[in-house]
Amino acid sequence: MLEDRIVRWIMVVSGILTCTMLYPVVSPHEALLKNFGTTYTGPSVEVVVRNWGALIVISGLFVIYAASRPALRAAALLVSGTGEVVFIALTLLYARPLPDGPLGVAVAVDSVIVVLYALCLASRRRAA
Repeated sequence: MLEDRIVRWIMVVSGILTCTMLYPVVSPHEALLKNFGTTYTGPSVEVVVRNWGALIVISGLFVIYAASRPALRAAALLVSGTGEVVFIALTLLYARPLPDGPLGVAVAVDSVIVVLYALCLASRRRAA
């Protein structure tokens, strides 16, 4: 069983890492180029990419906030973890060849985060 302070640290650190996705909000074309090796143009891209980045940052902020509020932890871990799993699955299904560079790093880091979140949730269930 993970101690409460370890769960808090996992949540704070992973939340901060998740908040690094503020970059697409500020610079959508550069973020697409850096993360995916391509970019698109047009007003729709501006909106979609900025919104995508903002939603990820909101998820990270929720995890950070919930770290010090035990009643919210499970919800934050489930919401954020589900988003991470969907990203990993979509990347592995549709990115051919398999990603390397920034996208591959993101898949690897997100995979570690998903495992840590699962351990946090399992620890919470055992403690109850």
